[in-house]
Amino acid sequence: KRGIPFVVAGNSNCRQSEEIVSSLRNRFPEMIQEADLTFLGEMAGTFRKQGLRLRFRSHGRPPRFFYPTLGELLSGTDRRGIEHGYLSSESYYSFVRTMQLENRIIPLVGDLGGTESLKDIGDFLKGKEMELSLFYVSNVELYLASDGKFPLFSSNVGSLPINSHSLLLRTAFRHGAAHRETAPDSYVTPLIQSVETFVRHNSEARYRTYDYLVMNDYIPVFSGLKIEN
Repeated sequence: KRGIPFVVAGNSNCRQSEEIVSSLRNRFPEMIQEADLTFLGEMAGTFRKQGLRLRFRSHGRPPRFFYPTLGELLSGTDRRGIEHGYLSSESYYSFVRTMQLENRIIPLVGDLGGTESLKDIGDFLKGKEMELSLFYVSNVELYLASDGKFPLFSSNVGSLPINSHSLLLRTAFRHGAAHRETAPDSYVTPLIQSVETFVRHNSEARYRTYDYLVMNDYIPVFSGLKIEN
């Protein structure tokens, strides 16, 4: 329920939006340009018009029926009926809010199948003596495989500082037969895999196709795995 007032009140002319713009100007005076403010206004207007019916859409294509709405994402549950969204509990919300306030959520734009992005991230983590905990790749591996970039991506992942708890989180879309982990009436399946397993099996050339990748080596949902912050 938290967040609904913000979504509904997302008019770029309202006081809340003015406060957001003022905060951005104060925190990032050299980075915020007029074009950015125009884009922020457009986003706020979209939230105001569509509210909880807001649905992801990729460039140049209409919204797909299997993409969940914002309301469905906020209220969604796992197979046991338990909510895990960041608005489902005060502790989840506080965790995400604190990260945002401390400027620890940093968007990056890069090519996961290129020679710089992941390497630079790995160098940054190593410089801070940090190790990767979770790497969310969505379904980008499908496109990397079709573009012939999967080998370089795999090599990039292998260069990251990891440990036995490091995880890959990917998203598999149902095309034809459902995945064994697909929930009833669901088109999208989140899959978790150990990064160490991914790196080891990739070095053994096991991942001949994308389908083989998503159908093997994943950690079952009810395996008893515990993920710590």
